[in-house]
Amino acid sequence: MSSKTEKFELATVKRAIAHLLENGHIISEGQRRATRYQVSPADELLGSMDMDAYFEKEIDECDIREGFNFQLIKDTLSKVNVFTPEDANTLRQLQEEFQHNFIVVPLH
Repeated sequence: MSSKTEKFELATVKRAIAHLLENGHIISEGQRRATRYQVSPADELLGSMDMDAYFEKEIDECDIREGFNFQLIKDTLSKVNVFTPEDANTLRQLQEEFQHNFIVVPLH
């Protein structure tokens, strides 16, 4: 089995890492040479996955969670924007419309 190794310029790698950090796809721990990166909780929750590749695997090869992640609500969802700015604006407008209609409707 042959191993193909691609070489990238350090500046290119640093730009890619900075872009991933800026956009919240990864988080870093440590400093300088001890810096480690991992997928951010937000990206783990909302990131895309290749469903075809996932279902091509045998069941014992899949990354299946054994139980519910109770930290998800407290630690992750409180820090993640689940909606795009456009979606959030639409929801805000719908909420205002609902509140207006609720107040205006007379009780019988």
